Amino acid sequence: MTSARTLQRWRTTKPELYAIIEAGFKLYEMIESEEEITKDIKNILKESLKKR
Repeated sequence: MTSARTLQRWRTTKPELYAIIEAGFKLYEMIESEEEITKDIKNILKESLKKR
């Protein structure tokens, strides 16, 4: 596992690698948010269809 100290060092010594890692974290956050939003939308639609 990579430590916070290593990541800080890579930020200055390997900026491209650090940027890739940072982008990966953002992508992971986006995927989790998207899954939650999609689940909410599905539930809203299912509930509205039950009311018919």
